[in-house]
Amino acid sequence: MIVLGSVVSFFLNLPDIFDIVVLIAIILAFVRGALRGFWRAFWRFIFVLVLLDFSYLTLIQPFALFIDYGFWSMMGMTINVTLGGTVFHLNSFDDLIRQIVTYASYMGYVPAGSKLLDAAYVAGFGMAISKAIGWTVIVLATHFMSWMLSGLLYVFPVRLMVSPTAREHKYRPLGAIFGGLTGIIYVICFSVVLSRGREHPQSSGGL
Repeated sequence: MIVLGSVVSFFLNLPDIFDIVVLIAIILAFVRGALRGFWRAFWRFIFVLVLLDFSYLTLIQPFALFIDYGFWSMMGMTINVTLGGTVFHLNSFDDLIRQIVTYASYMGYVPAGSKLLDAAYVAGFGMAISKAIGWTVIVLATHFMSWMLSGLLYVFPVRLMVSPTAREHKYRPLGAIFGGLTGIIYVICFSVVLSRGREHPQSSGGL
């Protein structure tokens, strides 16, 4: 019981833990920007802004559909669930979400009049989760895998556009500002899909 209580307490405190992690990440982003100086921090800010904007506009919907259906089909995955003597074959993430809601309703956990009883709402909710997962993967990939590309582009041709005399001045306060802004962009990206999914779960279309 003590262990269970500790686990429950941990999850209840997750919002506070998340706030602390976000604060630490933004502080580290400011420090890293100051250490890198204005020119490199500014270029990284522009690069991340363009890359994430492009990814958001072009990749998130196909990625969400892949998570919702394509991955299951590619892997040949099927989950068989027996409920009330009936066997259900789940072949997509959408099927899984619907079955979870059906089971919760069957057990009496879903009150009458709940939005979860609306099929369109559940479909939009499932797609919102798929988009959140897909966007998280995209953001993590751009964060950890784009450093080499942005570094190479800074060396050539971006670095050549700035005179050697200007590059000698690091302008570290400005570097800290743009480093912090880059960190804030990533924090916003991690939260935007989840927040919009909560606001408009009935829509499974664009964000």
